[in-house]
Amino acid sequence: MVSVSRATVSGIVSELLEARVLEEVGEGMSTGGRPPIKLRYRPDSRMVVGVVLFDNRIQAALTDMEGNPLNYLEIPIYETTPESMLGSMKDAALQILEGVPRDRVLGVGAGTPGLVDFETGVIEISVSKGWLKGGIRVREFLRRELELPVYVANRSRVAALGEYQVGVGREVSNLIYLFLGQGIVAGVVIDGQLYLGSSSGSGEIGHVSVAPEGPLCDCGNRGCLECYATEAAILAHARSIARKNVDSLLQEAVDGHLERLTMGQVIQAARQDDPSALAVLTDAGTKVGFAVSILIDLFDPEMVIIGGPIGSNAGEFLLPAVTREAQLRTLPRFVRRTRIVVGELGTKAVAIGAAVLAINHTPVDAVFGS
Repeated sequence: MVSVSRATVSGIVSELLEARVLEEVGEGMSTGGRPPIKLRYRPDSRMVVGVVLFDNRIQAALTDMEGNPLNYLEIPIYETTPESMLGSMKDAALQILEGVPRDRVLGVGAGTPGLVDFETGVIEISVSKGWLKGGIRVREFLRRELELPVYVANRSRVAALGEYQVGVGREVSNLIYLFLGQGIVAGVVIDGQLYLGSSSGSGEIGHVSVAPEGPLCDCGNRGCLECYATEAAILAHARSIARKNVDSLLQEAVDGHLERLTMGQVIQAARQDDPSALAVLTDAGTKVGFAVSILIDLFDPEMVIIGGPIGSNAGEFLLPAVTREAQLRTLPRFVRRTRIVVGELGTKAVAIGAAVLAINHTPVDAVFGS
């Protein structure tokens, strides 16, 4: 027990009131002397920004100190160069901060594609974007342009923080968020903190082989999960099945031009009970379930969240197969305790999670700055 004088406590409270972290909300019940003043914590006294590159757009979220979103925006991005990404991230952050007093902003969390060194804020490589030379200094650029502290991590991993803080995972301490999109990555939250690993590369479940004799992956391995459950893989499978089923709604959706087929059309056909679309998504879910069983056996999480653009939009069709396969392959004592669910925040989990990244790494004394 730490002994603290009444004067010290009074001084601390005065600082918190001056910084607007606390506010007075009336008088309490008197016990004989002067009635005590009731105080309330104000999470909106300080704010943070989350900004991410998400496919062909930049997302930005402004949140309070508890990760609750106060504002959200998206802006399109038309080029795929590192320079265009950095410039658009800066523009989105400035846009969402318009009219917000800078002394109330604690910092910026940035989510980017690729392998990111958290300590330096540098993208070392991004295969999905074709940025193979690396050395993209995201933190340095944004910190200089925005004049705020900046924290950078892989966009797929930070989505786990969004769902943990204000989404479906807010009642648990340990969870795994499986991001399904152009790539597949697992974001791991342990005791409320994002686990990045020794080189910021944890959770690369997309390159775990789920079919040893399967197709060759870009990474050089065979049968990786990304060969079956990314957007490109699902569309390739859908086209293959549709060619053999001329009555499929997949054929009808594109008037026979299957090269034009989109993920949205596959999902829409599944909602209309099209057998081809349902078979494609069930197969993808089965492969994802195999990987989920590995994650459950390794981490014993309270929850596994299916998310990312594919998981968020097609989760209702993926989830039964994912759950079935995970239950089949996982040690019973583990899987009974793990809930497998679809994310609650949709694709907004990424920008909100980036903001939470900044909250988690902001020094406590920064809250009391001028």
